Amino acid sequence: MNDLVKLRAWFLVSVGLLLFLTSAAKFVALTQHKPFLAGEDPLFTFLATRQTLAIAATLELAVAGWMFARRRQCVTLLVCSWLVYVFICYRSLSKVGFGARTCPCLGGVLDWTGISPSILNAIPVVMLWYMGVGSLMFLAASLCASHRLQHAITHPGELGSDPSRTSGISSC
Repeated sequence: MNDLVKLRAWFLVSVGLLLFLTSAAKFVALTQHKPFLAGEDPLFTFLATRQTLAIAATLELAVAGWMFARRRQCVTLLVCSWLVYVFICYRSLSKVGFGARTCPCLGGVLDWTGISPSILNAIPVVMLWYMGVGSLMFLAASLCASHRLQHAITHPGELGSDPSRTSGISSC
């Protein structure tokens, strides 16, 4: 198995675990009676924060389940990219439209640690970067590998177009 394929598979497992853990953190937070959960959501004012947190946790759990089901890896990377896009849009719109308020992305379950709120607020951002950049990078690599494989098959006599060199790269 090609190193890139192994790395992509490891990446998908790691993202699935991250999404499962963040989803679990949100579901734990939903069982607690934290005051911020009763307030209205900064972006979707017709919903309580509790409801948007439940929606986010459900989406994370669904995508984690999708990743663990080991469907086609390119589709899984697209689903991961979509979820990251949704979360980035939510964070950006709520921050731009409603000021610099900390995001309860992890449901406040790490409040007991004593870690500063700015670091707690940065953790989900770092995870979004990891998932977003990683999924887009592997999608681009798969697209390039697929293009090289197609070129090698359609132009078998050209220099450097050996299908056996590229066939393991794109398993999407």
